[in-house]
Formats: sequence, C-alpha cells, structure tokens
Amino acid sequence: MFGDTPLLRIETAQQLAIMVDRISGAPVIGVDTEADSMHHYQEKVCLIQISDLTTDYIIDPLMVGDLSALAPIFDSPDIVKIFHDCYFDVVSLRRDHGFTFQNLFDTMLGAQFAGMERFGLADVIRTLFGHEIDKQYQRHDWAERPLLPEHLDYARGDTHFLAAIREYLTGHLVRLNRLHMLQEECEYLATKVWSGRAKDPAAFLAIKGAKTLDDDGKRALRALTEWRDEEARRLDRPVFKTAPDEVLLQLAERRPSSPGEVAGMLRTGSSLARRWSDDFVQAIQRGLADERELPSAAADRKPKAERSADDVGVRDQERILVALKEWRSKVTRERNLPQICVMANGQFQAIARRAPTDIETLGSLADMRRWQVAEWGEDILQVVASIDVRRGPPVAAVEGEEPTGGRRRRRR
Repeated sequence: MFGDTPLLRIETAQQLAIMVDRISGAPVIGVDTEADSMHHYQEKVCLIQISDLTTDYIIDPLMVGDLSALAPIFDSPDIVKIFHDCYFDVVSLRRDHGFTFQNLFDTMLGAQFAGMERFGLADVIRTLFGHEIDKQYQRHDWAERPLLPEHLDYARGDTHFLAAIREYLTGHLVRLNRLHMLQEECEYLATKVWSGRAKDPAAFLAIKGAKTLDDDGKRALRALTEWRDEEARRLDRPVFKTAPDEVLLQLAERRPSSPGEVAGMLRTGSSLARRWSDDFVQAIQRGLADERELPSAAADRKPKAERSADDVGVRDQERILVALKEWRSKVTRERNLPQICVMANGQFQAIARRAPTDIETLGSLADMRRWQVAEWGEDILQVVASIDVRRGPPVAAVEGEEPTGGRRRRRR
C-alpha cells in the first residue's frame, strides 16, 4: 500500500533536527496525531505523523520530549500543512507543545465542500485510490510502548495519502469556485485553542435523567460526580471508564446508606460494588450534607450570547431563524449544494438576533466568514427584510396593546 516510500521513526532530538532540516523546504506535508484520550484522564499527544512527498515520518513525543524544532514548520506560511479533520490535532498540539499554525488545508472539509457524500479519511482514500484502510487501532492506547509494525502501518496511513488527496481536491474546488471557501475555513481553524476541562458547577445536570431528581437526589449526584472526577484523576483513566452515568444516577435516586444496599442495587458480582461501595455511600452522605446552593434550572444550559440593545425581540428572532433555514433548504436543493457551502445554524442565530439591514453589520457578526458575506450577503438581507420585525428596547405596554421588542403579552 505504501510502495517504496521509506518510513523513518524519530525518537531523539538529533533525529528530529535532521527531519526538520529535510522537510523545511517541502511545499506540502501531511500531518496527523495519535492521542490516548480513550485510556487516560488527561489525554496527550503520543505520536505525530508527518509525510512529505518522498518519506513518511513517525515522531515519538514521549521519547523526544522537546519538540520546539517543529514550531517553525507549523507556523510557516510557505509550507502547506495538510490535516484530515484538523481541529483536535491543532488544539492538542497547541496545548501540549505551544505550536501556532499557518497555511492549513483540511481534507475533510475539502471533501465536504467538494460535495463528497462520505468524507471520513478511509472513505476518501477508498473513493480516490481504491485502498482499504484498516481502522482497528482507532481506540488503541497510543501511550503504550513498544510500537508494533501494525501500529506503525496504521499511523503512517493517516498521512501517506494526504498530499495526493489535497491535489485532487484543490483541482476540483477550483473548478467549483469553492477553494477560497475552504481556505478561509482553514484560517479560522488555525486559531482554535484547547478549552480544557472547565469546572462547571452544573455539569452533573447534563447526565441524562438528572433534572428529574428531587433536590436531595441532585445533591447526591453532584457529590458522586465530584468523587468520580477525583478518582479518575487518581487512577489516570477516563471519567467514563470509572463509573458510568447510569450507575451514578441510580445511586442518586435510591441513595443507599450502606455498602450492602449498594451491592443489592447493582448486578451480582459487580466490580463497581466490590471496589467502591464505601466510596459511593460516603459521597452520597457528603452530598446530602452539602449546603451549597444547587444550580438553577437555567445554569446547565449553554451560555447565551449577551443581549444587546440592538437585538430584536425573541419572537421575531424565531421567525427570522425559520425563514433563514427555509431559504437554505431551497438554495441547497435548487443549486445542488452541500449545506457547508451556505451557513451553519449558529450563524443563523447570530443573524436572527441582530436582524441586520446592511452588509457591514452582517459581516461584523460573530463567526461570519468573508466568503459567506460575498456569496450570500444580499440574499440573507432580503430574507431578513421579508420579516416585519420590531426594533428597539421593550417598552411598557398600554392597556389593550402589545409590548414592543419582545414576546406578546398574554391576555388573561
């Protein structure tokens, strides 16, 4: 599958320096990473794969340590860095090694802009080259050593074909006049940063069924999830592999007061009961005694954009949002366009809040791309103008009239 292309393993600083010297003059390189998020509490980059036009390289960060020699490569405007679905790779490399990025090309996004129905890497390789990529090591613990030949073949397969895929997609996107769309999306992705494990006091309410618990149940569940996070950190394993959500929810609902009750709740021979019955009981007792205020019903929702005096009323926003989605469906159907070539729902929500009346305002909205304003700006303004919206801050309603700038007043 890899023909005569050599594979070089980079395990020392000296080998890394030689590799960097060789690829620094390359016009394009394919890049991928392997991490251990399925096996450890805090994931880390365990391999970096790079392919130029002649050689595949596999860098072992766990052995090399200092990877700063790669920084000029990733930040070079003269070398195209080709990724497939680059978001996780970019934020992980920035988090672990402080790299910054310029001149990215994301082949997954490129396949979507090109209108390919299946755009996973294995699907694209199969479609373009007829090769079958074995994905059995997707969930492998890449922190384990030694690396076996089958691990190396899997890893190099993620970058070996990227330059050829980019060449095909570039030509196709030029013919479709969509290459500039992809380039701007890649500029945006190059700025992304790792958001980390935010300490959200309402995170436990995201567990399915949590909101149906009474207050004691919620306090117990909060304490159980806090215990689980600390235990996962101590054991260096993912949270979901420590104790499942459904078990914690069941414990919070029934609130057993002894290890025996815990064992009676769980399946016979459960390793969770054997290992953590005492911990479960203690966590529940801590939760019931916890006097911290429970998060409000709205605290577990994603934060909303801060309301501006320029925002239109909520009901008008809903009407604009519906009209924009209908317009997008019509455009994609009539022009046979993939949805990615228009706009995402989050962008529609920003438009609906502000109801812009001119191109400048539309272009200033969060996450709006230049190509979208150029391609669809006038159409968007026409859709918004077709909705009769009320503007300005809400004012008190006079008897028999409806308040402006918001929802209608309910008549009783």
